[in-house]
Amino acid sequence: GANAGDINSINLVGDAYRLGKNGQKKNQKEALRWYEKSAAKNSPSAYYLMGLIYNSGDEPLRDEKKAIEAFETARRLGKDEGTFRLARDYLFGSGGSIRADKKRGYQLLAELKNSKSSYLAYELESQIYAVGLDRPANKQKSILLALNALNLEWANEDNYVQAQTGSWSGRSMLANNFLNEIGLHEIYEIAWFRKFFGMNTTDYQEFIKNYSKETVQESEKLKFSELLKSTLEFIETRRQNIGPIEADDLVSEGWSQFIGMRGNVNEPLAQILTEEGLRLAIRTGNKFVADVAKNNLGVILISAANKNIRNPRLAMVHLYDGMDSKWGPDNLLWDYYEGKINLSKSEFDNLSERFYKQHNKKHPTQDLPIIPNDGKENFRNLINFYLSLYSSGANELAEQIAYLYENNASSVKDYEEALRWFKVAKDEERASRIERIISNNYEKEMPNFTGTVLQLFEVDLVETRSGFLTSLMSAVSTNKNTQEVNRSKVKLNLHALVIGNASYKTKPLKNSINDAKALAKKLRSFGFNVTEAANLDRKKFRDHLIAFTEKAKDSDVTVFYFAGHGMQLGGLNYLLPIDTDFSMQESIVTYDGISLNDIRNRNLPGATKIIFLDACRTNPFHSITRGNRDEGLAPMNVSTGTIISFAARDGGVAYDIGSGENSPYTQSLLRHLDDNEDIEIMLRGVRDSVVKLTKNKQEPWKYGSLSGGKLIIPKLSK
Repeated sequence: GANAGDINSINLVGDAYRLGKNGQKKNQKEALRWYEKSAAKNSPSAYYLMGLIYNSGDEPLRDEKKAIEAFETARRLGKDEGTFRLARDYLFGSGGSIRADKKRGYQLLAELKNSKSSYLAYELESQIYAVGLDRPANKQKSILLALNALNLEWANEDNYVQAQTGSWSGRSMLANNFLNEIGLHEIYEIAWFRKFFGMNTTDYQEFIKNYSKETVQESEKLKFSELLKSTLEFIETRRQNIGPIEADDLVSEGWSQFIGMRGNVNEPLAQILTEEGLRLAIRTGNKFVADVAKNNLGVILISAANKNIRNPRLAMVHLYDGMDSKWGPDNLLWDYYEGKINLSKSEFDNLSERFYKQHNKKHPTQDLPIIPNDGKENFRNLINFYLSLYSSGANELAEQIAYLYENNASSVKDYEEALRWFKVAKDEERASRIERIISNNYEKEMPNFTGTVLQLFEVDLVETRSGFLTSLMSAVSTNKNTQEVNRSKVKLNLHALVIGNASYKTKPLKNSINDAKALAKKLRSFGFNVTEAANLDRKKFRDHLIAFTEKAKDSDVTVFYFAGHGMQLGGLNYLLPIDTDFSMQESIVTYDGISLNDIRNRNLPGATKIIFLDACRTNPFHSITRGNRDEGLAPMNVSTGTIISFAARDGGVAYDIGSGENSPYTQSLLRHLDDNEDIEIMLRGVRDSVVKLTKNKQEPWKYGSLSGGKLIIPKLSK
């Protein structure tokens, strides 16, 4: 056929030489000779195939100029695959001869959208969201775009063999194992594998050995149109259950913001994204991602240059909880060696064994001498101790020196030393982060939490079972809520939301309603516009928060008080509605609990926010986590302009029953709110009263601070 001049035959012979198939030995130079014959007859496919060889074929044949010319000619002759390949290689950098040119790549992508093969544009966009090119990775969006591409290309095709041949679309789904990761049923997982590898391939036959014969048979009965429809329904159901962003995408983007992959280092956004990812990972039972999130939170909080984010105490909570992550053994064995944490013998042995399996060697600390006492008291002494032990090539020790400088930095000089040692350790990622910090390219304030991060992930707001999950925080603007209260006003706008939850189906509380009523009455006497509510289930709790957000939008000072069950899970704090089912797994709180972070960031308008929580109860669920670390509430990072008062220190428990009708905390709060003292001094009085009432068993704790002059609650209305 080729000798007779048939273009398709000529190209097929060229393919045999290019790929080394159909009995021919691979010879890409010979393939080019055949394609040139076809190109002489103006075959768009021939130019496209020549472009493949010039771009990513055998090394001696690669030529960027010829590759671009061949693809451009195929494009001009109407071969949309040529446009696709050029756009993809310009966008991603192909690993071949064509160098990245994102501006040109996006121009060609826009052209593809208006072509007869618009499905290729969806396929390319699917790949963009799969890897997170110039934006956060978004698995769900990648899958939906790929499904759209497949639907456009093969809408009426139910023949697997034919549909598989030459299809560009949807490959990112399989290449990244997206569908398997998010729990698509086995019969559809098998079908997608077959879709791309073919039914009679060795790859497919090996793959199906992991499944029962019945499951494989059921899968092979599926028509392609049924596969498309079922997969789309699965994704839509998942979006309604958990929202349009996957946990690992949130955690991954959090790390990208921490290291400055998007430009500036944005540690506040990194914390928020990682906390949301952790909450979602716990909710979906994804332990692997949850462990990564816990570890990453620990690193973010201990290494932050932003003084509002750096929190060594909370960091150690997360690092310890994230010990099962890949980095847990290295991080915790160093912390144990330096005396920052205590480990049981079994924990130490487990971490040491895991590190050995990962690296095929002992952890560096096991060969180091005991740290002198002054080394554990002062990080600079510890650095000097490590420097006395350092010899060229000891990258682990060099990296630990860099971490010590970064984690304790108080000057540019400290960061310069951290940079020097990260370079010695060949840690380019952390070195790049430090360079941005030294250049002042990092977020020094807290972001404005009144916005959302939806624009970052480019998704629509989706209402889920747990509320507007993806209504996260803005990455862009500076926080305007840290301004001092405008004291030039004739009268301040004061709002308070007071909630008491007592009538839990199990483990009811005695004094929560009395506490809330008394506090509401007190705040009204001070001139606050008080919204009072009692015994709220999840829906009513959410409705009250949304309504209050609108009602108090012009507030100068906003107070939130909650008495009821509260708990922490994974280092995140939740307030519990009365319909919380304590007989279920405690991860239910990620659906049905009300996140304290959400309340603080989204539901309390005003330049000044004050939160009183009489909710530091014992964990009402039956499960007990490692070392009873789930009691009470977890410590929090709070920006200037916000004060949060816990009834008990983080990790401690608050008592519901006091000497009268109120709990010890609320009883003391009611007594001291009348004090004509700044709130900081007033809360110290509350602390002392509670400690005395409970005979040292309960100690309230405060987070955050206010700027400007004194804030005396009884005098605000005046």
